[in-house]
Amino acid sequence: MYTCIGSILLGGPAYRILRRGDEITHVNGVNVMTFEKQMVVWHLKQSSRTGYLHLRIKRDDLEGKKKNSKFEPHH
Repeated sequence: MYTCIGSILLGGPAYRILRRGDEITHVNGVNVMTFEKQMVVWHLKQSSRTGYLHLRIKRDDLEGKKKNSKFEPHH
């Protein structure tokens, strides 16, 4: 099970980096692939409190294959 990105806040920190349909696999080093969506959201909210967020995602490439990517915003 993956938590997929459904929408991205215009002008937010993930804008132009994450894409709709990206699948979150890790939040700050924690494997969240088997977590319910609410638990993934909890981990994301914890990141907003600490000011640090490191995501690992899976994204379809142009041929429809999944590939891993990392996202770490600048502070």
